[in-house]
Amino acid sequence: MAWRAWHSSAADIRALDRDLSTLSTGRANQTTKNGKLAFWINAYNAATIRGILREYPTTSIRNHTARLFGYNIWKQLQLYVGNKAHSLEGIEHQVLRKMNEPRIHFAIVCASIGCPPGPCS
Repeated sequence: MAWRAWHSSAADIRALDRDLSTLSTGRANQTTKNGKLAFWINAYNAATIRGILREYPTTSIRNHTARLFGYNIWKQLQLYVGNKAHSLEGIEHQVLRKMNEPRIHFAIVCASIGCPPGPCS
């Protein structure tokens, strides 16, 4: 992906921020499993991409994962859905993995070279 070009495009950043705003006010409690799965995959991916664009330039998302103190993108980057904050880690482990979808790691973008190719690869 052309991160430098996207990061410098104010229009693209505004569009992503609008998508995140829509997800924040969206219906996390879809009526079907597939609806819930799609909502949370989209929420996770959009928040991850926005987090990386905020940190850009960076060589790896792992540069933003402090273990003892400091900023940890997976724990501290928050997406509010309704009035509740959700971290990337929470979305992945407390929401998506509990849906028992074995292909989840192919649907979410963790922005790391060590992860399987995702929809943005």
